[in-house]
Amino acid sequence: MHQRFDAVHDAHEDTFKWIYEPTEAIETNNNMSYEEEKLQEALKTKDTLIQWAGTKKLAFTSFFFWRNGSKAQKSLNGLCRSILHDVLQERPDLIPEIFPGQWDQARHAPWKVENRLEIPSSAIKDALERLLQNDKLYQQHKFCVFIDGLDEFEPGIQDGLDYIDLVNVLRQWTIHADGNLKLCLSSREEGVFMSEYESDPGFRLQDLTRSDMQEYVRSRLSSLEDEDLKRDLATEIPRRSSGIFLWTYLVIRTIRNKMTHKATSEMLRKHLTTLPRGLVSLFQHILQQLEPEDAKKTLRIIDALQTVKSNDLELPLLTFTLLDEYDKDSEFSLREGLEYEPIPDEELLQTQLRGACGGLLECHKGTRYEGLQILEFVHRSVPDIFQNEIEHSELARQMGAALHATVEEDLSNDNWAVREPVILSAWQFFLVYTILNIYWSLNGFVDDPGNIIERFLRQGADPYCRILIACETSEQASFSKRLTMFVAVRDDGNAPIASEALL
Repeated sequence: MHQRFDAVHDAHEDTFKWIYEPTEAIETNNNMSYEEEKLQEALKTKDTLIQWAGTKKLAFTSFFFWRNGSKAQKSLNGLCRSILHDVLQERPDLIPEIFPGQWDQARHAPWKVENRLEIPSSAIKDALERLLQNDKLYQQHKFCVFIDGLDEFEPGIQDGLDYIDLVNVLRQWTIHADGNLKLCLSSREEGVFMSEYESDPGFRLQDLTRSDMQEYVRSRLSSLEDEDLKRDLATEIPRRSSGIFLWTYLVIRTIRNKMTHKATSEMLRKHLTTLPRGLVSLFQHILQQLEPEDAKKTLRIIDALQTVKSNDLELPLLTFTLLDEYDKDSEFSLREGLEYEPIPDEELLQTQLRGACGGLLECHKGTRYEGLQILEFVHRSVPDIFQNEIEHSELARQMGAALHATVEEDLSNDNWAVREPVILSAWQFFLVYTILNIYWSLNGFVDDPGNIIERFLRQGADPYCRILIACETSEQASFSKRLTMFVAVRDDGNAPIASEALL
């Protein structure tokens, strides 16, 4: 639920330090705060909110909209579920009133039988509205909700709801709470949000981050001996960044890399002038600067990661090494008598990942398997930026050929069970990727992708059952059913219809 928050990089230690210095706080009776065009004289701090709460306990909750995340991370339903969870943790005594049907079901269920309650999406929004209208909620509490990335909400993903619907729902929350709820919202400067929150207090983040960026640049380039150059870079990089800290972070990475190769001051100045402004152009520039093999690997991982995310799965860091295994030996997973495979050192893998992908991909701790590192985009816009590259470049044809061979050769492997479980998990997700991706990634590279899938399915005794046995998770169970469905409709000549089930 808080995966996006946990994935955010730790800031430089002095970033926004000025917020906590003594300053005159702005007092306001408005219920909403928004990053808009006008820069306010100061920020409301936690102390100001505590004063607003008075004798009541101040409770915080937060949510990150993320369009490249799961459905729950980009929908109103996900937002409502997250807030319900956090608020009811503060007031669990209200659960029977907010979910009376589910409470009654849980109370009368046999205590010896595990009872998993399902709360339909249709009931979530109404439950949150009931909670916010319940006077008991505010007897001892006042609430502050932080919602990041309103523009990352995906219109149409849930019951056709759009930005205007989202704005109206948020307004209703403050009305229901009757002065006991404050919302702090952030977004890119989309028209609907700028118009709706024009009269609410707010600020533009880029107007406040320049000094922090300058301090970050000076800190990261402290080993630079040319003081004039260091001073110029601390001024020029934040100016060119347009307030985007990630742009600054990536540019500093490239400059530090040049420094390790003994670049002169003039070379570093020239390098900065060659870097395009804006994340889109910078990402494309980074890809073009990669070695051909690294660029190929980066595109394959980006494609795989986007596919597993669209299916609410995770892509382990170990997948990164399995691509190397496949490129060295396309039949490595078919070899008899597989020996014990030690798990590669994660720190080494992370270093290799940074070197190969130019900082476009990174890794974080996953949520599905304890201790398993998973791959993530360095920024949510990475897959969107490279979509055209994937569809039209020669690298895409190379990727398609590799996946074609993977489907034909590797998915028929009989030796799954002998592999190290964590390695098996990584390889399994890569295989899931090749199947789910077959119709939109390989279409055009092979004559009939459906025949490829059918051939591997019909090899041996129920190979999709072997997959299910090898990785006993709900995701693989659901996947197995989709494969079975594909075979059934394929026999009726309806493979194109079945492809929708796979996707």
